[in-house]
Amino acid sequence: MQVLISKEAEQAIQRKIPQESPAVLRLSATDDGCGCGATVLYEFNWDYPRPEDVQIPFYGFTLVYDPDSEVYFDPRVKIDYDPSRDSFTVHSDGQIYLMNIRL
Repeated sequence: MQVLISKEAEQAIQRKIPQESPAVLRLSATDDGCGCGATVLYEFNWDYPRPEDVQIPFYGFTLVYDPDSEVYFDPRVKIDYDPSRDSFTVHSDGQIYLMNIRL
């Protein structure tokens, strides 16, 4: 999975890095347990790294995701920032996963 972060989003994320280390930015998707993908919960928040995480380094922070989440995302995911709402959007060319997310 490729994760692209707009320059504006990257700068906003850098300003919001928590003081406690080693915090990473987690992008994840979990289903309701049936494995059918009928109800998927997407998350984008600060967390601590786990051994199984895929790590993507960016300037000043690391984004991680669990490899099991990858099936719920398109191959190319984008993260944008809306300064008027101080919030982030996680989307692909074909779908919006999360909107108005505050870190």
